[in-house]
Amino acid sequence: MFILYGEPNSGSFAPEAILTLAGAEFECVDFDLATHQQQGNAYRAINPMGRIPALRLPSGQLLTESVAILLVLAELFPALELLPPVGSAERFTVYRWLMFISAPIYEAVSRWDYPERFSANPDHAAAIKDKAHADLQQFWRLVENHLQLVTMQNGLGLDLYIANISGWIVGKAWRADNCPGVAAIADGVARDERIGAVWQRHFSKS
Repeated sequence: MFILYGEPNSGSFAPEAILTLAGAEFECVDFDLATHQQQGNAYRAINPMGRIPALRLPSGQLLTESVAILLVLAELFPALELLPPVGSAERFTVYRWLMFISAPIYEAVSRWDYPERFSANPDHAAAIKDKAHADLQQFWRLVENHLQLVTMQNGLGLDLYIANISGWIVGKAWRADNCPGVAAIADGVARDERIGAVWQRHFSKS
């Protein structure tokens, strides 16, 4: 059995959706981000970085980092075609945008969520959050401007990752008005009946 550590409306949506699509046997163990349970001893014993998601494979091996989890699941369940064919230009492009979302975009989300981690001065918190919000808008516009490349035979993996993260902080209304291509990807994932229950579990309240 797979064990997925996460929380609704977190980065654990994409791996939960993939495991559901694969028909895999898995258990979700949720940690409440609002009360910082992921920073407690119980979760740090699983992932010392105190970040979710994390995935324990049936072999017992533990994976962290959302993109690493997605790439491993793509290997474990090739029939899902989560990524374009190995060696293809489309696959290289998907790697590029997966890493872009996991690095500057995820980092900006962290700055907005936890501004106290980025300065020893509490007075800096508001400015840190404002800059993170502006950066996220800029980064998603960059994705939008390259969307023709992003969506070219990309497989489902990148779509799930975009749908998972693109509404955070900037909001769905801003996304729809400023990044309609990104919004269309998220809407398409939301309408996928195969993972409808997973989508509702994560995003029905957001």
